[in-house]
Amino acid sequence: MDVKFRPLLIVVVLTAIATAVAQVLPPSRELRSVALLLDSVPLGGVVLATVIAALRLRRASLPLVRLLIAVYGYFAGALIGTLGVAHLVAIVVASLGRGRQQFVYSFRFYSLVLLGVLLIMTGLMAAMQAAHLARGHRGAWRASLSVWTAILAINLPLVPLQGFAIVFSVLAVLELLLLGGMRRHLGVQPTGRHVGTTISQAEVHSGGDTA
Repeated sequence: MDVKFRPLLIVVVLTAIATAVAQVLPPSRELRSVALLLDSVPLGGVVLATVIAALRLRRASLPLVRLLIAVYGYFAGALIGTLGVAHLVAIVVASLGRGRQQFVYSFRFYSLVLLGVLLIMTGLMAAMQAAHLARGHRGAWRASLSVWTAILAINLPLVPLQGFAIVFSVLAVLELLLLGGMRRHLGVQPTGRHVGTTISQAEVHSGGDTA
């Protein structure tokens, strides 16, 4: 049972639209409440998508600790990916100068766009692994470990430069610690079968051999 990606995809699209609209709104007090509402779309949308994912994962018989780790990974990855979308859209709109300036392609523009793309890719990849991680797949555990290590490597050097990098780095460190605990205490499986199923099959084969 996999968490469907559709809710998060909707959040990504709404974030892109809300960010673009917020960038082109004139800076006036009358529109301040509208701007705040648009700015709340990424976080609010990710929270809603995470609740939907948690409810779908809850239908399966999963250990509570593993479920919580997977839900946290989904939330943190979705948040990073969604805010990466907001960053990318804001950079593109600002660089175009809202039609008042001539666009200039520079190394700074390239670097900021590349950062946004990396945040989107790694964040959404981490979120997509949530359901497989909840079921204890070894491949999902390794993929999550790799992608969260990449997220930390991307954001840690940015900590002195950008405030959001501090939040993303903390999210990555916490997820890596949780993955380490999951490896030690929850017994990550090499296949998608449940531990109880594997043990039961082993007992059946053993009983058959004895008979």
